[in-house]
Amino acid sequence: KTSLGRFITSGILVPYRSKPRVLLRIYLTLNRLCYNTSMKLKFVSQIHKQDVYVACSGGADSLALLHFARQKGLNPILWHFNHADDNAASEEYFCVNHAKDFSFSVMIDRYTGPAKPLRKSPKEFYRDIRYEAMQKLNKTVLIGHTLDDVVEGYLFSFLRYGEGYMIPYQRDNAIRPLLLNTKEDCTEFLQKKNIRWYEDPTNTDVRY
Repeated sequence: KTSLGRFITSGILVPYRSKPRVLLRIYLTLNRLCYNTSMKLKFVSQIHKQDVYVACSGGADSLALLHFARQKGLNPILWHFNHADDNAASEEYFCVNHAKDFSFSVMIDRYTGPAKPLRKSPKEFYRDIRYEAMQKLNKTVLIGHTLDDVVEGYLFSFLRYGEGYMIPYQRDNAIRPLLLNTKEDCTEFLQKKNIRWYEDPTNTDVRY
């Protein structure tokens, strides 16, 4: 496959160089058309530990991972981290009720530390405190990052620093088993099962 670096620097995409989200959609569309990517969810590799936490925000990616993990024979526990931000209450409410509706065990952790430092963006700050909380868990944690996140992260880091960063499959006790799937795969999986997900308002907020 054409490397992301070559893809980004190709002359035909120069007009879009300052629009990484446009580049992301172009890349994913071309990848699907050229390589006939399957719409079925699949894990990057087999997960041997049956009892796992699934980091769940209520969004499509994490909910699809939660239900797919059960479908694959795992015993997933819905783990939600309350960031204590503007949307924290509604996210937690959704996750707790989803767990109840579908008979998942649920665990809630809440951030009670100091406010975000000015030098960090909200996304960076919330990511860091979330990973700190994950490392304290005594089980493997599954995270619903997808191919969209891989490409977006690479594009943003390449355009900002001149060098692309690839999201790793594993970091400490956290595993990202859906890196071969797109967000579209996740939403289609949920739609087929008539499962609704939580739409995070910050997804359209440029501060994040």
